[in-house]
Amino acid sequence: MKKSEVVTALEFLKNKEVFTLRNSFWVNGNEIFGLHEKVTVTGMPSTEAPNAGYDIAAALKVVKLLDGDEITFTENGISDGIETLPLETRGEGPAQDCWPIDYYPYEYDGKKFLEAVKKVKFALAYDGKRFNLDNYLLKENRLITTDGHRLAWAQLNETSVKLRDLTVPKSVGVAVEKFKPETVSIFSLEKQTFFRLTAGNVTINIFSDNMDYPDIDRVTPKPENYDHNHWFSIDRKQLETRLTPAVKACPDPTFKGVFTINGTMKISVKRLEKTLEFPILNKAGEYAGPTNEGNFLANISYLLEAVKQTKAPIIYLTMPFKSDGHDQGKPIFARFDNPSAEWNQLSEGSILMPQRSPI
Repeated sequence: MKKSEVVTALEFLKNKEVFTLRNSFWVNGNEIFGLHEKVTVTGMPSTEAPNAGYDIAAALKVVKLLDGDEITFTENGISDGIETLPLETRGEGPAQDCWPIDYYPYEYDGKKFLEAVKKVKFALAYDGKRFNLDNYLLKENRLITTDGHRLAWAQLNETSVKLRDLTVPKSVGVAVEKFKPETVSIFSLEKQTFFRLTAGNVTINIFSDNMDYPDIDRVTPKPENYDHNHWFSIDRKQLETRLTPAVKACPDPTFKGVFTINGTMKISVKRLEKTLEFPILNKAGEYAGPTNEGNFLANISYLLEAVKQTKAPIIYLTMPFKSDGHDQGKPIFARFDNPSAEWNQLSEGSILMPQRSPI
């Protein structure tokens, strides 16, 4: 095996976001295993190595101490053909017969998958308390994330076979960003799903137990609450440019602002005693109360994260209001292309729940 590829694989395996329960990996031939992961490094196979678990940090140190470009895992440690450095084993590795080697019926373009991961990962929960919300939902060829307060999605390429709704582990997203694969292939069984990422000379195989993703219908817009023909548009770049310093100046990452809609969109950042005003470029339908004016309390850092994920020049916003001009407690709907489409007809977009606590 090439030393550089083994180092890359071990650096990936030691990622604490991926491995939270144990810090060991397995080697069998030219295959490197990890917790719910298997990273296959192509190159010279090691046929002598047993199914044995090793400490990731210790193995990485040993590999870096070897001078040769090609290394082999042996029964006693790791060798570069000139010297062998000892490495203590930690137990038996996973059974190999559980891994489907050749049959992956669903395949996505790796570049498209990487773009989708980058667009939606900001809406992951990241708190370690809501495990399923730390992962992605693959639904109707869309990659979706939500932490319960916002939701983001991005379109993937169509596959030849319809894939059922599937929870995609966060570790798949980490691997896609690390290795930038040409393809992402999926094999799904009743209880487990296998992911294969092909990236040049490195193949990353990741498997996870199937789990139910939370009901995203609790966050997504309902037809009875929205008229998708009611929207107003603003310049995305101007919004990002002016929101960035305001968010940086806020001491609380969940800081809120009051959105006032009346000919322009004003965001009152109370703690900074600052009001940001953005001209409305276009509009369709009545989007507030009878006076065409409304107030909406929302997280400005969430809005900034959403607009930073797209290159679209214009953002189309829908904010549902009651007749008195105050929000209905329904989310802000941000479209980045077709302003009148339903959310699940769009290639990308974002939804933000309004806030209820005072500023």
